[in-house]
Amino acid sequence: IYKFIFNVLIFYWLREDMFFEKHDNLAAMRQIIKDEITNSQRMIQLCREDSRLGYHSEAEGYLFYPEKLEARIKLLGKVLLECDNFTLNSPVVMRYTGELPEGIVAIAGTRAGEKMAVGDHAFWQVWHDHETLYVRCTGANVFQVEIEPCRLWPAIVAKLDKNGKFNYNKLIFRVEPNITIDNNTIRFPLEIFDGYRRKKFPMRINISTPEASWASGKPYPARLLHDTFNPARAGWLFIK
Repeated sequence: IYKFIFNVLIFYWLREDMFFEKHDNLAAMRQIIKDEITNSQRMIQLCREDSRLGYHSEAEGYLFYPEKLEARIKLLGKVLLECDNFTLNSPVVMRYTGELPEGIVAIAGTRAGEKMAVGDHAFWQVWHDHETLYVRCTGANVFQVEIEPCRLWPAIVAKLDKNGKFNYNKLIFRVEPNITIDNNTIRFPLEIFDGYRRKKFPMRINISTPEASWASGKPYPARLLHDTFNPARAGWLFIK
């Protein structure tokens, strides 16, 4: 199981490095896929020898079992075939990185930018001073800001609730940052994105109220550290 976790982490690291730094890591990624097909085949044999394997007592169900592993092998085979047609300059890659952003875009300069609509009654603006990112929402007493610093990390979700209480998901940080709010303006220290945000590329963002959202779509049901963030319900944020 530790080899599986290691392979997953390395595969994602290679993919991000390839997409953003344009290094050709396909050979190493293909080998990981082949290794995982072999590992899955072996796990099927072990599961059939001992039916206790894969059982999760807390979830009261099986996390893996022969049929699920067989489906995984088929999916890995499809990914292996996709590698044959992959190119670094693919539009799919550039949409992923934000080089060819799909959907709505916000630009944070050193002055408060244009007002962008959140439904019919609320608006938001964004800007920075090289140390702090400011996000202001007007026309709503209840709102939340979601910022995804990179595609492999939970979004930072900051909320102002109906009681005027401000909070954010602190558990995703090793050291609690000083994210504050004043006059409906949330202040995000830019340093909290260090190590996650690639400075030549945009982050993703969404601002929503109980009635509307800047980016179209519906929130997901709340789930652990990811809260209600829906990756498809976000626009792009360029910091200039």
